[in-house]
Amino acid sequence: MLLAPAIALAAEPSPPTISVDLREASRGIFHAALTFPVKPGPLTLVYPRWIPGDHLPSGPIENLAGLRFTANGQPVAWKRDVFDASSFHLVVPDGATTLNVSLDYLAEPVLSRMVNDVGNATTPNLALLRWHSVLLYPQGARPSALQVKADVRLPQGWTLATAPRPLPQSGDITQFAPMSLERLVDSPVIAGRFVQSHALGTIDKAPIAISLVGDDPASIALSDRQTTLMRAVVGQTQALFGSVVFDQYRYLVTLSDTIRRRGIGGQEHHESSDNTGVSGIFRSDDDDRWASLMAHELAHAWNGKYRRPIGEATADYQQPYDNSLLWVYEGLTSYLGNVLSARAGALKPDAFRAQLATLGADMAHRSGRRWRSLSDTGTGLTALMHAGPDGANWRRSIDYYFEGILLWLEIDLKIQALTQDRRSLDDFCQAFFAKDPARDPLVKPYDRQMLVDALNRIAPFDWDGYLTQRVDGISTSLPHEAFAQSGWSLAYRDVPLNGAPIDPQALLYALGFTIGDDGRVTGLEKGGAADLAGLDVGARLLSVNGAAFSRAGLERCVADRQPLTLIVARADKVSQIRIDNTAGPRVPVLERAGGPDRLAAIIAPRTTKIRPPTKIMAPAR
Repeated sequence: MLLAPAIALAAEPSPPTISVDLREASRGIFHAALTFPVKPGPLTLVYPRWIPGDHLPSGPIENLAGLRFTANGQPVAWKRDVFDASSFHLVVPDGATTLNVSLDYLAEPVLSRMVNDVGNATTPNLALLRWHSVLLYPQGARPSALQVKADVRLPQGWTLATAPRPLPQSGDITQFAPMSLERLVDSPVIAGRFVQSHALGTIDKAPIAISLVGDDPASIALSDRQTTLMRAVVGQTQALFGSVVFDQYRYLVTLSDTIRRRGIGGQEHHESSDNTGVSGIFRSDDDDRWASLMAHELAHAWNGKYRRPIGEATADYQQPYDNSLLWVYEGLTSYLGNVLSARAGALKPDAFRAQLATLGADMAHRSGRRWRSLSDTGTGLTALMHAGPDGANWRRSIDYYFEGILLWLEIDLKIQALTQDRRSLDDFCQAFFAKDPARDPLVKPYDRQMLVDALNRIAPFDWDGYLTQRVDGISTSLPHEAFAQSGWSLAYRDVPLNGAPIDPQALLYALGFTIGDDGRVTGLEKGGAADLAGLDVGARLLSVNGAAFSRAGLERCVADRQPLTLIVARADKVSQIRIDNTAGPRVPVLERAGGPDRLAAIIAPRTTKIRPPTKIMAPAR
């Protein structure tokens, strides 16, 4: 039961306002000023904790500074809740009708998490603004019903891009029409000295565009081939879902070697996605790292934003999430992202199969699957908030992504088998994610039974029993069963030692452990050769077969199938460990088996009627 708190808001309020000043963004400081219409009495304002799309209580309150409240020109005392650090209590003085709030957000120079970092980031030439990081809102208010007015002040010479269309410019301030707090929080902003936008076509009548910001013009260059492939991703997404769930959509892309040191990452929003990557990732025709990510984020508009697990469709940003359906929210989207990028021609068939092989091998060697179910990797996600990478093999990690891909591949293949190839997962997606603009709400929650019912309408089967076994049970056979139906089988091949570094996972597949370049053991397969020999996670290799440790030396010994004599140190103890080594370094591959090639059919391009790009949705100045 949710009890209504004492809120001193005015009976007929004008919209609260939020103004963000980015003129000191290059110093890592975002200034925010908020106003609330109020009446005298107790008031509690809260800082968002549970951020949509992040699945965790990760609101970056640790970077909140300089908090001040005033009314009638006088300071108003405040006190933080003793049990909830994101709640602030105060008393609005007599005669006050407006409460003014000022705060600073200390932006980070580097995004600290590889995926779904929810803080802001900045360099001298750009800034990434997530609204949830610079706001408070009244406790008990529903973001979907609370209307707000927002504006952003930019440094001279900067422009911005975001999903909501701005009002006509007033000096260096960009204003937006009143919108719900829910939409504002779901609409990140990229801004900088170098912003570039491209139209990518339409889905139905909804225009799709991409806006990029970087530290210099070269960092945001977009080759003609990459543009063509991105438009193909849009077309294949339209062919998959059939209906549209937004009025417009904009990829927001921040490219900077300062903000992101390696790789790419993204977070979904209803009308946009917030993506970050290293500089120049779109410049090369041969770089396809972005393909599955961009397809993944666009698919999230349907799966995750429009259709959302009921446990994540909470009343506000303070209520905890039920993450038990993350194998749908993220697992299905990850599978669709890979399939769509392959259908668009961005992910080649051999690369698509190589990804599946690696996932299959990783899950086959994931010790934690022996004790922890797939559903629990979502339900227990908050337990991993402060976990490091060491020990992830036995503990498990965010496997609702990785094993989720294999699960949905098997569901796709099972639908085809049950219907004698008359239907596939495409039919499920078109039905389950269909939106009637005249009747369906912005967010249409679902529970597990609704999912089971939808699968049964496509292909009658005991889907409830199947999912109970596969998702809630302990299963070690999933990768092999999924591939058996596809016309391919999982196998391992020897890795030739040609001077190039061996994939770290190759040691896991051969000997049951992974190791860093510094010689520290980072992962261990329970029951593998290294585990049985007594090697521990966290131990550091000092020597291999009598020679001082080097990664290249270890790889040579493994490739030569030499028995390994390791001198290892853990804390202040040094010991000798011997490991039999008969397999040598191995890499997983998919090999053709009997029957039709169903993987080729899954990634074959679908017919689409994508409209060509029209007038570009230009970013606001």
